[in-house]
Amino acid sequence: IRHLQRIIGGPVHIEPLLDLLRLRGYRASSTGGYIETNAGLEEVVDMAMAISRCANETPKELLTPRARRIVITLCADSDASAEHVIGFLESRGVFTKNPDGRLDISRSIDEIRNIL
Repeated sequence: IRHLQRIIGGPVHIEPLLDLLRLRGYRASSTGGYIETNAGLEEVVDMAMAISRCANETPKELLTPRARRIVITLCADSDASAEHVIGFLESRGVFTKNPDGRLDISRSIDEIRNIL
């Protein structure tokens, strides 16, 4: 993970990266500061950079951590802006509103990806 951080020049968002690797058909897990996957390094770097961009675009105050993770992953997978992904998911009625006012998603990422 540290090596990947140096390559992309910023933080690695591990959970969305693992989700994206799995969505694209790779094995992926993380333990003890390492990511284990059968994806090539170049592809992992590209995904990590896309996720970093999407994480910077995705508002923390608007979404629950689970919803934010899903939006970041879908943003990186589709190469769309986080704003576009959020708008699309809102138009499809995917979000629910928590008592604290933040938006949440109760469906799995695979179900939501099929909607996209």
